[in-house]
Amino acid sequence: MLAEITLEKDAPPETSSEQLHVVITPIDRPENFWAISAAWRELEKRSPNRGLFNSVDWAFYVANHFAGSNDRRFVVVEAFAGNRLVALWPLAIRKHGGLNILTSMGAPFDQYSEALFSWDVNPAPLIDQMIGELRKQFPVDGLVMRKVKVTEPLYDWLSQKAYVIDHGEEAPQVHLDPDKPFEEFLQKLNSKTRKNLRNYQNRLARQGDIEHVVVEGPQTAELLAQCFDDRHAWLSDQGYSSEAFRDSHFKSFVTGLSEYSESLGLIAFVLKVDGEVAALQWGFIRGGCYYAFMSCRNARFEQFSVGRIHLRHIIEFCHRSGLNALDLMVPASSYKLNWTKTTEPVVDLIWPWTAKGFLVLDLVERKVRPVVKHWLNQTPQALRKPVMALLNR
Repeated sequence: MLAEITLEKDAPPETSSEQLHVVITPIDRPENFWAISAAWRELEKRSPNRGLFNSVDWAFYVANHFAGSNDRRFVVVEAFAGNRLVALWPLAIRKHGGLNILTSMGAPFDQYSEALFSWDVNPAPLIDQMIGELRKQFPVDGLVMRKVKVTEPLYDWLSQKAYVIDHGEEAPQVHLDPDKPFEEFLQKLNSKTRKNLRNYQNRLARQGDIEHVVVEGPQTAELLAQCFDDRHAWLSDQGYSSEAFRDSHFKSFVTGLSEYSESLGLIAFVLKVDGEVAALQWGFIRGGCYYAFMSCRNARFEQFSVGRIHLRHIIEFCHRSGLNALDLMVPASSYKLNWTKTTEPVVDLIWPWTAKGFLVLDLVERKVRPVVKHWLNQTPQALRKPVMALLNR
C-alpha cells in the first residue's frame, strides 16, 4: 500500500510541491536487490550522511552472506518525492530475546544504524511515513537501533518516540587535510603525547626492524581470520563480550569480506617487528573516509604501546592517500584518543510496538542491559572472566 503526504513548509523549495510516497521492497531474491541498486547508488551521491553501513555495497554483501538463512529477513524502505528517490532505509527482521524486531540490516555486525537522505529534503516527515508503513506491513514487536549517531536524522526523529539508551559510548574521529604536510597534523598533538610516541617508537625499534605493510584485495582473507581469532581470544581473556562475537555467523561474515574487497574498499594494515606481527587492523575506505572495523595486538609487544604506534602509520597512510577522515568507531580507547579529541556520541534507540515488545524491551534494554554493562566495568577481571568466556563460546 502506498500512502501520500505533502512535505512540510520548511522543506527546501525543490521538493515542496512534490508528493511523497513510500515503497517497501523485500530483499528475498537477487533481482529485487538489483532493481533498486542503481537508484540507491545515485542517492548516495546526493546524501550528506552517506556512510559505509547504509551503502548499497555493504547491503549487497550482507544480503548475499545470509542468503537462505532462516533467522532474518531483509527489507529496504524507500521514500520518493514524485519519481525521485529521496530516502532509503535498509533493515532486517530478526529474532531478539523471543521477539521479532526491526533492526539495521547488518546487525549485530555493522557499527552504526543509519538511513540515507537526500540533501534537499526534510528527513522528519520521511521517517514518519516510513515508520507508518513499516508498522502497517510488518507485525513485529518493536524497533531496535544500535549505535545511532546523535548527529543523524534518525536520532532527531526517533529520540522523540523511542527509549534513548545512552551507554556513554563515543566513536573517535580523526580529521585530516591532505593538502597540508603530515608534520603539521602531528604538531597539533599535545607535546607530551608527541614525546611519548617518539619514546615508544624508539623502544620498539630496539626490538628489531619495524615494517608497516598495507594489504588489499582477496589476499586479506588470512589476516581477517587471524584478527578475528586474536580479538575473540582477547575478549575472553579480559572478561569482555559483545553481541557480534556471540553470534555464530560472525566469523564467516568477517572472513567472507575478502571476496568483496574491491566493492567494499577493504584494506588491512600490519605492523611487523623483525617479520613478526605486532599489531593488525583492518577496515574499509569509502567516500574519503577510513572506517576502522577491527584490530588486534600481539601481547609480546604490548609494553611498547604498539596500538598507538600502529595508528600513527595508518593515519599517515590515509593522509598520503588523500583521505580527509578516519572513523575509529566505538569504543573511545585511550590509544585512539591520543590522536584526536573529536568524538561522535552514539546511543541505542529502542521502541516497543506491542505489549510483548514493551515487557521484554523495557526489562532487557532499559533495566537489565545497563546494569550488566555497569557490572562489567566495575567488576574485577578475575570475577567477570569465566562468565564472559562462557558467553563468548
